[in-house]
Amino acid sequence: MYDSVLEEFSEIINGQYSEAVLLKGIGSWKTYEVCALLLYKAYVLLCMQNPQEYYGLASERPIVCVNMGLTAEQAKKVVFKSLRNFVLQSRWFMGQNPVVLETTIKFGNKVELFSGNSKDTSLLGHNVFAAVLDEASFYHSDDKNDVDTAEEIYEQMSKRIVSRFGKHGFVGVISSPNHEDDFTVRKFRESRDSKSVYTATMPTWKAKDRRKQGALVFVFDHNEKRIVQPSEFMGYKHGDITLTAENIEKLEFGDSRDEYLWIIPEEYYDKFDSRPELASRDLGCKAGLSIDRFITSDDMIDKAMSMGVRNRFDGEDFDLSNPPTEGIYIHIDIGMNRGGKGDCAWFSACRCVGYNKEKDFMPIVHFDICAKIKAKNNGEIQIGDLRDIVFDMVDAWWFIEKVTLDNYQSYDTIQILNGRGIQADIQSVDTSLGPYTSLKDGIYSGIVMMPDYEPLKKELKKLLLIRWKKVDHPPKGSKDCSDSVAGAYHSCIISQWLGYIEANGNNTIHFRKK
Repeated sequence: MYDSVLEEFSEIINGQYSEAVLLKGIGSWKTYEVCALLLYKAYVLLCMQNPQEYYGLASERPIVCVNMGLTAEQAKKVVFKSLRNFVLQSRWFMGQNPVVLETTIKFGNKVELFSGNSKDTSLLGHNVFAAVLDEASFYHSDDKNDVDTAEEIYEQMSKRIVSRFGKHGFVGVISSPNHEDDFTVRKFRESRDSKSVYTATMPTWKAKDRRKQGALVFVFDHNEKRIVQPSEFMGYKHGDITLTAENIEKLEFGDSRDEYLWIIPEEYYDKFDSRPELASRDLGCKAGLSIDRFITSDDMIDKAMSMGVRNRFDGEDFDLSNPPTEGIYIHIDIGMNRGGKGDCAWFSACRCVGYNKEKDFMPIVHFDICAKIKAKNNGEIQIGDLRDIVFDMVDAWWFIEKVTLDNYQSYDTIQILNGRGIQADIQSVDTSLGPYTSLKDGIYSGIVMMPDYEPLKKELKKLLLIRWKKVDHPPKGSKDCSDSVAGAYHSCIISQWLGYIEANGNNTIHFRKK
């Protein structure tokens, strides 16, 4: 075990805690700690001559220690696989003559190690002695009724364990955070001052052995979500903190200084540089807001639009002269009649103009068209007019690689375009974070070139991230233009990866021309 994990494990066991809530960064041995906790509880029971008799239970039913995962597959393949390996490699546990199966490990009628998941409620009838909810912050993602599944399982487990085993039982929650209102973060806040609940939070770099991490470090302001450059060190102030060359020699500030600034080993620099919000959450255990801005850096949006890219749409007409040599990716988003203003369509077109060697050969994407096409006389948009724009581009010798549309009245258009030899398909930017995440990564990496188009700029700067699973617009706002841009960009990126990357026999990645 990492020393930090072993120390935490020892505190939970020796402190005789009946509950624990642990917020841990990705890669900080969460799974290992879950296994250790469950196996220790099983070990205690197996040391008893007759645990059922001791706790006043029927002798024919085993006492259960269970790991709860987000899904049955995750519970079995991640945690339970490690539990099985622990048992199979342990001389002591193998001496108890276990029957090791795919999802259970049985020690006669005394004890059973079990793999459960957030959708399975059948375990609630068992004699559960110890349960650990792994990655509990993400259980709600599978709940269509918007009920907090993690909280429901936790409360039911706690009641049953206490009723059967009193303070001897154990319920643990261990997860990286999702957002500030998720179950683990809420439970952590509620239990921080409790004497019966062990609470701890640990960023990834603090969980790992400091001696095995790089000697160089960087400074990250996790409130402003940005790296503090060395040129800013002298005199940099945040709250009561003054940053100097002397106080960054240690890995961490500690105490109150961690409230503002983190000192992080250099190997995490790229993650915090390219996606600071995600790195703060997944590695630093700092939960974001349940509703927060999706793109927090206005400067990066401005930079993407400051490269002199000309919009081939002037508000009324398209300039299709001098067609580019690269293939074009188009996404069309149709807006319904909002507020009696009539339908409109957003039409975006982009292309790959090269690859950035310093950013893992990520495609450099250039947007030629960002257009709002209004319906005549505040009426309905004519789908045929949108198809005609695509056909006009083909007639003007623009090579169309692919056209994607949202679901609204798209099927006929897709059939007609495919019939004319133009690849077309449906792509929704609302059912998955993928298209918007791709666009955000591209903007942060400096590989997106857009025209300085005010409607698009306004929308990008006001996009909201809802519970880390949906991008939406603010009240009375819109995101139709950014939808069309995200759709076109994502289509372009996916096509480039499929066309330019191949895996050889030993699974290493090679880049090649089409």
